[in-house]
Amino acid sequence: MSQRLAALKPSTLAQEHLQEIMIQLAEIEQRLLQVDAAVALLAQELAMPPAVTEVVVTPEDEARVRAALVKPRSPAVVRLLARADKRAEQFKRLPKKKRQALLAQSLEQAQAGAVARGIALDNEGEAARGD
Repeated sequence: MSQRLAALKPSTLAQEHLQEIMIQLAEIEQRLLQVDAAVALLAQELAMPPAVTEVVVTPEDEARVRAALVKPRSPAVVRLLARADKRAEQFKRLPKKKRQALLAQSLEQAQAGAVARGIALDNEGEAARGD
């Protein structure tokens, strides 16, 4: 039987067609990898809670933060601190009930994340039994 297979030589046309198919398969595989990466990124973004409000940091905000720092910091750190400052200002302006609700929601999300990672227990009863 192997002699028969050895005797069968694909035609040049068949070889070219096979090469075209292999190239198309490689392109499809590459596209699937791109789609897979995009889906993974989307899943990661959906897992993160959305921002309550957009924070716009101005150069003046950054200058104010930079002036308050004891030591020089990188522009990225200054920008992050300015954004945190703005968020704190926005948070202070919210009604007390809204602030409490947002804090409770943040705590619940942090607790759920810790439980999912296996670094926290589900409820206080389980935690007390572990002591």
